Amino acid sequence: MRYFTVNFTTDEGRRFPWDRVSHFPAKVLDGHTYVSPDESFGSYNRDERWPFRLQVATRLGVVDEAALKETLLDLCVEWDVPGQIECTGIREESFASCFGTFTGVSTRRVAEISRLLCAKEYFEVRQEPDFVEEERLEMSRGFAAEIELSRKARCSQALCEELQRIEGSRGAWTGGTAPGNGEGAAPGLLFTPAFYLVEAAGQRESRAATDVLVQALNRCGRLPSTTVLFMDLDRMSWNSSSQRSFRWFCECLNEGFMETLAGNSLVVRYGAFDGRDGFEPRCYKVLTRLLELAKGREDGVQLFVSIPPGRDDLRQRIANQLEVPLVELRRNPPATRGGASAEAVWSQLEALAREKGLAPDRRLRETLEQRCEDRSFDDVSQVFWEWRREKLTRQGFLAYEPIAQDFRRRQQSKKDGALERLEALVGLGLVKQQVRDLLARDAMNAELSRQGLPCVEFNRHMVFSGAPGTGKTEVARIYADILKEQRVLSEGRLIARAGTDLPGIDLDELFEAARGSVVFIDEAYALLGFDGTIARLIALMENYRDEVVVVLAGYRDHMEALLRSNPGFRSRIGFHLDFPDYSPEEKLQIFQSMARAKGMNVPVRTLEAVRDVLARGGVRDDEGNARFVRNLFEDACGRQQVRLANARPAEGWTSQLLQTLEPQDVLGKATPAVAGPASARSQLEELIGLSEVKRLVNGQIDFMRAQKVRRDRGMAAPFLPLHMAFAGNPGTGKTEVARLMGRILKEEGVLSVGDFFECGRQDLVGQAVGHTAPKVEALFRKAKGSVIFIDEAYSLCEGYNGFGDEAVAAIIDQMEKLRHDVVVILAGYPREIEQLLAMNPGFKSRVRCRLDFPDYSPEELCAIARLMARQRGFALTAGAQAAVARAVRGAGGEEGFGNARFVRNLLDDALVAQAVRLAAGDAGLDALSDEALTTLEAADFATAPTPGAIRRHPVGFRAA
Repeated sequence: MRYFTVNFTTDEGRRFPWDRVSHFPAKVLDGHTYVSPDESFGSYNRDERWPFRLQVATRLGVVDEAALKETLLDLCVEWDVPGQIECTGIREESFASCFGTFTGVSTRRVAEISRLLCAKEYFEVRQEPDFVEEERLEMSRGFAAEIELSRKARCSQALCEELQRIEGSRGAWTGGTAPGNGEGAAPGLLFTPAFYLVEAAGQRESRAATDVLVQALNRCGRLPSTTVLFMDLDRMSWNSSSQRSFRWFCECLNEGFMETLAGNSLVVRYGAFDGRDGFEPRCYKVLTRLLELAKGREDGVQLFVSIPPGRDDLRQRIANQLEVPLVELRRNPPATRGGASAEAVWSQLEALAREKGLAPDRRLRETLEQRCEDRSFDDVSQVFWEWRREKLTRQGFLAYEPIAQDFRRRQQSKKDGALERLEALVGLGLVKQQVRDLLARDAMNAELSRQGLPCVEFNRHMVFSGAPGTGKTEVARIYADILKEQRVLSEGRLIARAGTDLPGIDLDELFEAARGSVVFIDEAYALLGFDGTIARLIALMENYRDEVVVVLAGYRDHMEALLRSNPGFRSRIGFHLDFPDYSPEEKLQIFQSMARAKGMNVPVRTLEAVRDVLARGGVRDDEGNARFVRNLFEDACGRQQVRLANARPAEGWTSQLLQTLEPQDVLGKATPAVAGPASARSQLEELIGLSEVKRLVNGQIDFMRAQKVRRDRGMAAPFLPLHMAFAGNPGTGKTEVARLMGRILKEEGVLSVGDFFECGRQDLVGQAVGHTAPKVEALFRKAKGSVIFIDEAYSLCEGYNGFGDEAVAAIIDQMEKLRHDVVVILAGYPREIEQLLAMNPGFKSRVRCRLDFPDYSPEELCAIARLMARQRGFALTAGAQAAVARAVRGAGGEEGFGNARFVRNLLDDALVAQAVRLAAGDAGLDALSDEALTTLEAADFATAPTPGAIRRHPVGFRAA
């Protein structure tokens, strides 16, 4: 479709005929041209003339403007326009500038044009504004201006060659000049000798080539109009509205649609979703449909197809389907120092310098060579303007020459600054090596360019996987600086976004703003479930691959799940960097570097305290690695300030005091406790019996103390896993000892948290396949730095829903992965625990220590009864103690005897019996003495079971 506004004037000022009717008249000329007065154009007296305007829409590709004017003058007479009419001008417009903004086919004017000109398909396609848009380009300013514009394109060499061919074809046309079709064109003749295939990463790069070609073709008469219809099929693949109307959209892509494009250009952008891993079928169907329609209409529509760089397979498929000559506009090959290409670049620089009135000199040659060596060459003008600034400063602004020299020195000193910062980071040896490998590939590509050989392109997008605090963000920031220094990226900024933010923002705007920079997406796995966002992100990663580097970061397992969510991810990720957790020694180095940065003095005694804290097993995921060290350092500084504020020296605070950290500042409340009444170790010693258990626990603690001495002397002190199995009958103290173990390991500096997580089968086994392993993993992550106590662990291997084996496998896996972070204690009956360890070799190899909890002797149970009564504020008479002894001797041999649990229940029953006895007395409860209220007598234990009296009682009702 082509649109025109035609201006007229008349010498009579009375009202026009259409001013007296509610609807403006409309006329269709020969079935292909629609004419209507401009409703928005008001008439007014100007030099005794009254202007008015007609709007024209036509399906004709070639329009004879002189004939159109004559036809419109006749139409004005037919419409009874008064006076002597004169045509003052005709101008081609876009639909928007002629008829107003296109808002859909339902508006009156669009519906009228669509119906009268049989252009329904065209306007239906226009209803998809997300990926279809029309624009009329400005007229060309001449061949020289076109050449100047072409030099800014990434395919400037091929584009300049094509502009030369277009300019040279002007003389080939004969038969006079067709008005409105450019100088030298044959009237009524449309012919396109070739279509165009443009290699471009994005719309901006593509239009840098297509716009100048449309203007040149129009100027030379080969293209009647500069109106262009853009169809971005990559956008169509993710737009929901286009998916809903896809079938109708395809039906509208027919011969009728193509006929309405006669004399116009069609630019189709495709390829972001077409790769080795597959393609988006809807996009490809539309592309093939358009190619099929276009190849039979090379006499009416100028077709441009834009595809991503380096897609030779896609280029060949398009060429095979079109069966029409293709002009391929590929990106410029990299500039080189030697060979013909270097001389060609130098010749362009010389010509540009003389054009600007400057004499080329040695410094210009040096600038070009320097930029070629470090792959920083983009185009001739970039090198030229850098040299021009230096030259003009030396010639006319000598006072600024020292500043310019200082700037150049600083730029040179920055060349390897970022790489040096990377090397200065603590640890990360493999990460550093992978970055060095990447830079080595850049260097080899530069060498290939210098020798005139094609470069081996590669993808710089990355995945950073690892736990929080392992340096991912810092390395990404340094990586951006390195790419800037190596002139791979123009700006080298780090634009950080969270994965949770991406579904709610415009990714196109993000990538457009990030040109020349690195986009760092932390917790990128949060995109799982947002398939549309993922698809668009992949497309933009491909389209902007030479201008934007994307770094996806997150936990290892979660990032692997993200890469599996869409096949396009892996093919667009060039490098996968794994960030390991820092070792205790590396964390100590980080602490020291933080202290140096703040000017704090850390003496040897304080370093020993820091080393002890960092050697503790288990740190929660959100507090780990460098983040944990930062919190430790900041807390130590805070405690130091509080300590100094509370103890001001008489002579005042010296700079040495203010800048020195002491051990108590680091340890704080985490200082290993000295055995005393409140310590967990003293409570363990107070437990009755369990002499062998106490000996084994003390042996483990002594080992950890020896490890501390080794660390303090700089010797190797590896952390040994402390997983245990507690075997014993009920009530033998397994749970109590396990609870104390967590506290003891925290107090002795073995574990960082020391919490106690008691769980059973119901806490570990899921209700469906695949639910168990995540449940176990979540528990272990929550319990990092603490103790997990699995009571009745043998139940995991019993029947029920059959997921126990899955739980056992998951527990063994986590016991190995987090062997330095979590202490697991399996508890149960001796025989069942032995069977559990025997049925799965993974358990036995990971449980270093087995503690057998023997049944308590009658004497120990009596002592436990006295201890429990004393802890509750009661005393046992001699008769009561004798009754307890009889009860425990009688029940001890029975199956399921509860040991200390039996004593506790016995004592509970005695307390109830005592209350009944006291309430039945004559004096009443209020009159009783404190001693009477807190004394248990033999009568209170009268209901205690006697030997042989313990039996199971049925639950429910007895039969009569």
